[in-house]
Amino acid sequence: MSPTDVKQTIAISSTDTLQKYIGTVATDIGSARIKAVQAQASGANGSVKIYDATDATTASTLVFEAKWGIEADESFTFYLPQNGIRCKTAMHAVLSNCDFLVVTFD
Repeated sequence: MSPTDVKQTIAISSTDTLQKYIGTVATDIGSARIKAVQAQASGANGSVKIYDATDATTASTLVFEAKWGIEADESFTFYLPQNGIRCKTAMHAVLSNCDFLVVTFD
C-alpha cells in the first residue's frame, strides 16, 4: 500500500462500530488494517478496546486495547508498526472515560 491509501475514521465519542464517509454517507468499515489510534481521556484511566467484529461480543475478537491518563484531557496516540493490525470483519470500539477516538487505517 502506498501512503496515499491511508484513511481516517469518523471520530466517535461513545462505543460504536467505526465508520468512514463514502461521499456524504457514513458507512461501516469492513476489512482494514489499523495503522494508528488517537484518543483523548474525559477522566482518569481512559480506555479504548477495538474488536474485529460488528459488536464487542467475545474476547477472542479483541485486537487492540489501551489504557492511559490520570486526568481529563490527556491525549493518547499510538502508531502501529509496518502492516498494523488486520481486522477482517469490521472495527468495533468500546470506549471508557474517553472524549473521542479516531483510527487511521488502510
